[in-house]
Amino acid sequence: MRKEEKAVPKGTVFFAKYIGIMVNFGEEFERFIDRITNDECDKINLCELIFDSYGGKCMKHIFSLRNKIVACILVPIIFIVVVGIIAYGKAKTGLSDKYIESTLGTLDMSTEYMEMLTKFLDAEVTSYTIESEITSYVIGLFDSDPLEKRDVFDKYKMSLSTAKSMNPFIANMHIITPAGVNVITSVSSDSVNGMFKEYLEQIKLDDYGRNIKNWVDKHELLDNATGLGSNSKNAYFISYQKISNSKSYIVTVDISEAAMIQLLDDINIGEGGIVGMVTADGKELLMSDSGQTENVFAGTHYYEAARTRLAENEELSNGYQEIKFGGKDMIFMYSVCESSGIMVCGMIPKSFVVGQASSIRNITFMVVALALLVVAVFGSFIIIGIQGNMKNISSMLSEVAKGNLTVSVKAKGKDEFSGLAESANDMIGNTRGLVEKVNSAAGDLSESASALGSASEDLNVCSADIMLTVNNINDGMERQSEYALDCVENTQKLSDNLEDVSRKIEGISVVIKSAEAMITEGMGKIKELGGSAQQTIDATNLVSDSIESLRKESEKINEFVTMITDISSETNLLSLNASIEAARAGEAGRGFAVVAEEIRKLADSSADAAREISNNVDIINEHTNESVNNAVYAGNMVQAQSEIIDDTVKMLEEMQTHLEQLGKEIDVINAAMDNASKQRDQTVTAVESISGIIDETANNAKQVFAATTKLESNVTRLNETAGALNENMQELKDEIAVFTV
Repeated sequence: MRKEEKAVPKGTVFFAKYIGIMVNFGEEFERFIDRITNDECDKINLCELIFDSYGGKCMKHIFSLRNKIVACILVPIIFIVVVGIIAYGKAKTGLSDKYIESTLGTLDMSTEYMEMLTKFLDAEVTSYTIESEITSYVIGLFDSDPLEKRDVFDKYKMSLSTAKSMNPFIANMHIITPAGVNVITSVSSDSVNGMFKEYLEQIKLDDYGRNIKNWVDKHELLDNATGLGSNSKNAYFISYQKISNSKSYIVTVDISEAAMIQLLDDINIGEGGIVGMVTADGKELLMSDSGQTENVFAGTHYYEAARTRLAENEELSNGYQEIKFGGKDMIFMYSVCESSGIMVCGMIPKSFVVGQASSIRNITFMVVALALLVVAVFGSFIIIGIQGNMKNISSMLSEVAKGNLTVSVKAKGKDEFSGLAESANDMIGNTRGLVEKVNSAAGDLSESASALGSASEDLNVCSADIMLTVNNINDGMERQSEYALDCVENTQKLSDNLEDVSRKIEGISVVIKSAEAMITEGMGKIKELGGSAQQTIDATNLVSDSIESLRKESEKINEFVTMITDISSETNLLSLNASIEAARAGEAGRGFAVVAEEIRKLADSSADAAREISNNVDIINEHTNESVNNAVYAGNMVQAQSEIIDDTVKMLEEMQTHLEQLGKEIDVINAAMDNASKQRDQTVTAVESISGIIDETANNAKQVFAATTKLESNVTRLNETAGALNENMQELKDEIAVFTV
């Protein structure tokens, strides 16, 4: 014998069915959230997505009361889902924006620090490029004194070493000299031969080719000469260099690589982030714990795109973009140091930035799942009770529909269905009373139909009178509209004339301002000329003083010439005495006589030279006196020119004052024209408003005419309806007889 199967309650089946729907909905909801969070919100329609995820499963029996109630309950849940999605998106965007803004601020602080470092380095280097003692050392002015040359070398070598020890960002400092002169460097070696010419041939010039490039990534020639290439202790990341004012030597500062790495290590952008800096020539440096051995930024497409973006927009100094790196979604941020061209770059996983927003998505999923469970449990019992009461009410109302107004509607429970049953019973009772009243009022309605026919005839006569009056009003409105249009056209012509006058006044104002600018510029030039004339007067006075000094010196020369002449005369006399004494001595004095003769000749030559000098001095005095007269004449001429310039400046100032007064008068006229233009606009607006009111009134008259015409036709139909009403009253009495009261 087969065991009897136990019947399963309908409520249990209903509950199990909705639990299955809830599970399926949970899976679809999870896929729905994944699609939303994968940035597809801008590619899909949200309503279509919700319909694809869940709505398709509810299409069966969609118009049943059960499914309508379920749909009403699910609508708030769907809105909760939408709110969760929007909150997740907003939180994701907000966290991302705030983090990017904060990180860019950190990178900007680093670049600002490097800007300050650049200014400091430039001041440090400039102090050496203008040092005259270094220039003397380089061009060989100390070669005659090796000891002093060595002292200068030691002095500036010590200065470079001191600057290096005082600034942790300075790895080395060098003064690159020409060949034959030792390079001054903070490196321990002191016997490095100069290489100025060879160094210039290897380093890059600036964009104009007129000066050396201040920032370079490397200087191999100097490294090989000083041994820096094999010395990691003195490793540098980039160098700042500047040529001296005398163009004879170059001062170079190497920026410490270790100090730059420490600067990068101080930048904390988050877990999994990479920080580095790249020079304008593509040299890259990463923070010490990045673990990267290859370039992360330099040479990549996103780095080049950032460089291009900054080059195209000079106002930008930072930015960011979302990229793919190592198969992960990353956010690439950057900030550039404008003076050195060094770009500080940062990269952080996107998941780190928006990780906190993921909790919103998880909470939304759990709340929706819990809400579905509650809906499934309570909705089952609510819908079963609703279906039972609806069946009872429906069967009773079917009897009422057949004309039986003696039945009574009953419902279980004390909810709205109990009130609905009471309302249905009230409706049946009221309907029963209504049928009785309608039956008794049918006769009265027949009499009213007759009175309605006579009233419609009176309405027909009144509507004809109204139509005639409206036609007369419409004709008058059309004539007023034509007059208003003529007024608008005349006002517009006046407006055009005012605008033409205003444009001409503006042109005159521009010419006046241009003339004022030219006069101002001319006054400046003339004042400069006056200043130059004063300088010329001062220079002429100096020349006169110099010529007077020259004349006095010439007088001193004449005194020396007189002295030489006197000495020459005394020498001749002495020579004559010596000759006499030599003649007395006879043969023994012959040699002495020769000496006396030579002394006499020397005295004669001195006298001739003195006379020649005296003649030259007289000529110089004549030219000096002539130069003094010319200088005085030139000074008088320059003084006269200065007075003419002062008069010209006064005339230009008076012209400028008159032009300013004329400009003010023009401004007053222009303001009056503006007021006239505003009043004209107000007049045009008022006339247009009047024209609009006339048109509106005409349209209203037309509408009244149309309404009157329609009223006439309705009155005709009303007559017909009054006739048909009597016929329908008899039919109504026959229909009411069907009800059982």
